[in-house]
Amino acid sequence: MALQIKDLHKIFGGQTKLERIGLSVGSSEFVCPLGPSGCGKTPLLRLIAGLLATDSGSITLNGRDFLPASA
Repeated sequence: MALQIKDLHKIFGGQTKLERIGLSVGSSEFVCPLGPSGCGKTPLLRLIAGLLATDSGSITLNGRDFLPASA
């Protein structure tokens, strides 16, 4: 798998936006997050891009731990 997300958790202003998120995306796959407003799509993408730090959980990219910069 090119991208692995395990038990990702993110809280904003006391509100849990992402809770125990898991995702596996292969190197030749395309994915698109879908859902209603406020469900956590943008924070998920910002965490994957390294623009936010996780509160807990892990993101692995091509078999290596991916540690976003602290927010």
